[in-house]
Amino acid sequence: MATKFLLPVIVLFMMLSSVSYAQTDSSKFFVLMKHKVEIGKYYDVGFQNLTSIKGKLLAVNKESILMLVDNRVEEFDIEDLKFVQDYEADSVIYTSLNGSKNYKPLYSLSAGFTQMKNDNYNSSYYYGYGSNDGNINGFNVMGDALLKTTDNFGFRFDFNYTHIVSSNFSDVGYYYSYDSTSYKSETEYSSLNILTVKSGILFGAMASEEKFNFYIYIGLGFGYMFKGADISYNHITKRNVTTTTAYTSGSRSDFIYGAHGIIRFSYKISKKYAVFAEPSVQFWSNRIDRLIGINGGITFLL
Repeated sequence: MATKFLLPVIVLFMMLSSVSYAQTDSSKFFVLMKHKVEIGKYYDVGFQNLTSIKGKLLAVNKESILMLVDNRVEEFDIEDLKFVQDYEADSVIYTSLNGSKNYKPLYSLSAGFTQMKNDNYNSSYYYGYGSNDGNINGFNVMGDALLKTTDNFGFRFDFNYTHIVSSNFSDVGYYYSYDSTSYKSETEYSSLNILTVKSGILFGAMASEEKFNFYIYIGLGFGYMFKGADISYNHITKRNVTTTTAYTSGSRSDFIYGAHGIIRFSYKISKKYAVFAEPSVQFWSNRIDRLIGINGGITFLL
C-alpha cells in the first residue's frame, strides 16, 4: 500500500523538478537591443553618450541590466543603451581581488625569410668580398611565448632556428699589363646554422578584445652557431695558362650573444587564434653581424 502511494508522489516530484529546471534554463536567455544575450556571458555595451563598458552579464529585467565590471556589480538603464555585442573574454579572467586583469600566456609559431648583412666586406670572416654586397639569404623558424601584464606591456621568450644557405662569391679580379698577368679570387662558403634563445620586453596596443594588435619588442639573447669548412680559390692567368690554388678553412662552432628589435602586427580571426607578420633586426657576435628578416605565423591560446 505504501509503495502504491509513494510511486505517484515520486513521479510528480520528478515532473515538477523537470519543469522548474526548464524554466530556469530558459530564463538565462534574453533579447537586448535586438541581440540575444545569455546570463553569465561577457558583453561590450555601448551607451547613447558614446561611452562603452565591458563585463559579465548578471541579470536582465524590463528596465535595467546588472553587470559585473572589474569585480563591481553595476546597474544600467536599458533606455540609455545604444548597442550590445559579444565580448571575447577568453584571454582575460576577471577574478583578481584588486580588480586588475589576469592574462593567459599567448603562444606563437612562425617561419620566414632571413638575410645576413655584412657591412665590412673585406674584414668579414664569413661573407662578402670584392664587388659582392655581402648579403646572404636564408630562412628561420621560431616559437615564442608572450605574457602580458597590462594591455600595453608584457614580456616575451623566443626559441629560434636560422639557416643561412651556402653561397659562392668572387671578386672582379685585376690585371697587370706589364707582365700580362690577371688575378682572381672566389670563395665557396658553407651553410651557417644558428640556434638562439631570446627574451625581452614589449609595449604597444595589445587589448584582447581588439581585432588589430601591434607591439614593439626589444631584448637580448644568446645561442650557438655552427658551420662547415669554407674553400677559397686563387686563380692566376698568364699567357693563357691558369694556375689555381685552393685553401680550406676549418669548420667552426661558437657561443654567440646579441640584441634584437621586432615589430609585430596581428589580426584576430577567432577567440583563440590570430595571424601576424613581424619584421625584425638582430645583431650577433662572432662576426655574424646583422640579421634582418620578416616572419609570418599564428598566435593561439591553450
